[in-house]
Amino acid sequence: MNLVVEDAKEIYFGRGGKRSKSLGTVMIRGASIIFIGQDRKKLIFSDNDTESKDAVEKDLHDKLMHRKEAEGI
Repeated sequence: MNLVVEDAKEIYFGRGGKRSKSLGTVMIRGASIIFIGQDRKKLIFSDNDTESKDAVEKDLHDKLMHRKEAEGI
């Protein structure tokens, strides 16, 4: 399974406090993904090999659930 995330951030909680840096658009491939603090909504992932690459990317983008990170978190 592949997951494309737009405006991704790496967040580090350590002895020095919380730090984050922007990563841009990333793809997570074959990993365990844990959503913390998300509303309980159904996630739909597309895996269509018969369609063209552009159609699959548009369909995947339309079906991903994401929300912008709130300021001050």
